[in-house]
Amino acid sequence: MRDERQDPSRARGVRTPHQELLRGLPALIGLCALSACHPTYVEPPPSAPHAVLKVRSVHQSWPGPNLSHVVLLDDERVGEARQPVKDAPLTFPVRIHLKPVRMEVTSSFTHTILVNQTRTESYPCGTQTCTRTVSSLVPQTVSDGSCSARMPLAPREAATYIAQYDFFEAGKCSLRCLEQLPDGELSPCK
Repeated sequence: MRDERQDPSRARGVRTPHQELLRGLPALIGLCALSACHPTYVEPPPSAPHAVLKVRSVHQSWPGPNLSHVVLLDDERVGEARQPVKDAPLTFPVRIHLKPVRMEVTSSFTHTILVNQTRTESYPCGTQTCTRTVSSLVPQTVSDGSCSARMPLAPREAATYIAQYDFFEAGKCSLRCLEQLPDGELSPCK
């Protein structure tokens, strides 16, 4: 058996790669909750009966430098590679299945800071165990504000819907549905 004094990875205060991975788990869970862990929505083929949903997102304010913008239909991510640009609306169409869905749009603004983290490490030195203090800068994501809005939608075949999401400020946003009628007029969704 190896002696703890001879194996620095087993000494008190020294983190193994596995322990370092576990340290980052809360951030990974947060990222997952935001967007990354939702499956991608699969559109019906153009030849199958469907409706069209035009998603339009407008950010009236931009409270942080980084934006994560997530559009979900029944917890499935829509518009995977599309992210809003400051001072420009984001608009994209998606074919949707003819079944009732719950739509959710979330905008989360963040910035990153570097935090000085100090820890004590133990290591073998001769016939005894020594300790030292190690400092390092660790990136930390800070929330500048977010908002999430939801709405139900019961699509009809060949109908066109506009989902209008407006982000006003942290905690204040809206999501509304309009049906685009054949003559071009807009009517609130039923």
